[in-house]
Amino acid sequence: MKKLIIGFSCLSLINSTLCITHPNTKIYFKRKSICYNNSNSFEKFMRWTNEKKKIVETLSSVISNNKKLLLDIGAGNGEITTGIADRFDHIVAIEPSKTLFEQLRKVCRTQKFTLVEKPFEKVILDQKFDVIISSHSFQFITNPTYELTRIKELLSDSGMLILINLKQDCEYIKLYHKFRKKIFGPESTYAQNLNFEYDIMELLQQFFNVKQSFFDTQLTIPTIDDYISLLDFFYDVPLSSISPDTIMFIKKELYKDYGDNPIKINFEQAMYICTK
Repeated sequence: MKKLIIGFSCLSLINSTLCITHPNTKIYFKRKSICYNNSNSFEKFMRWTNEKKKIVETLSSVISNNKKLLLDIGAGNGEITTGIADRFDHIVAIEPSKTLFEQLRKVCRTQKFTLVEKPFEKVILDQKFDVIISSHSFQFITNPTYELTRIKELLSDSGMLILINLKQDCEYIKLYHKFRKKIFGPESTYAQNLNFEYDIMELLQQFFNVKQSFFDTQLTIPTIDDYISLLDFFYDVPLSSISPDTIMFIKKELYKDYGDNPIKINFEQAMYICTK
């Protein structure tokens, strides 16, 4: 197997898994530092959604067995990475968040995995991958046009890039925007990267043949107070920065729609399968 080239990095071998860390991770990941580095909120969100399970099921239905190399861009806590690992001989998993990387390292502990704690933009690879996946991470890439050029070069001739993200008009996005101005103020130009800020289909078609499909996932939050406890995850701000009046407004609006019942939110996922 060809070697993995990483510039300006620190390498350590942990339980036979190659782990690569980068000193500038926190600087790059600043805009998502609250929502992913607050492990309590993230873990609650993961506990209350079937998103990862459904993504693994969907990927398993489109990726055949006996593949050699997988590149996972934004591997998160490793649930998707390990869920499809049996289809590959080796996996390179990239995750820039320190909190998520620690979780990733705990579940990917064999020589089958090369783990990189570094932004994708700073990773130099010389392999050709059979499959490259990016689940809920590509929208954080700073120069998507340039990076898609790199990704295309990293794909084998018969390779497949799979991007997954929330559908533009799903219920989750609508609920997010319902309270956004109350949290950031009516004059705020802040735009949370919950979704792509450009036409992803149009962009992908500049480089690949693209097929788009959709599948449903659900989030069930037990109570309104539990929803409030996730506001730092949803909006990437400390809970302490949200005024009591705003929290009371959100509670009242949620009670109108859900009463004392669990808050059940459908969020449809869009999957883009890209080939040369």
